[in-house]
Amino acid sequence: MPDSYIYGTATAKPKQTVGTTRQTLLGSGSDVSAKEVWITADDGNSGKIYLGDVTVTNTGGGNVFTKLQAGGGVVMQVGNTNELYAVGTASGQVYYVGVMA
Repeated sequence: MPDSYIYGTATAKPKQTVGTTRQTLLGSGSDVSAKEVWITADDGNSGKIYLGDVTVTNTGGGNVFTKLQAGGGVVMQVGNTNELYAVGTASGQVYYVGVMA
């Protein structure tokens, strides 16, 4: 067993829903410090979720870091969840977030 770990905490955040309007990863006022975030799109999503900076759009414009299809996932290193924005190509797109801090 290691004497120390890279992360002090691992926290699952509530299920997130995004539409065609960009939002920070955990929504307004809910963002937290992080070292790494795990993001998974729900299997039942009908559209894509684009992840990027404050310029990302629901058509894949702006600075897109990645896009998630239904069931897809990604791990990203960020200092705070408010550095990452999510936007869907349709309303009601669901995703799940785990935060390692």
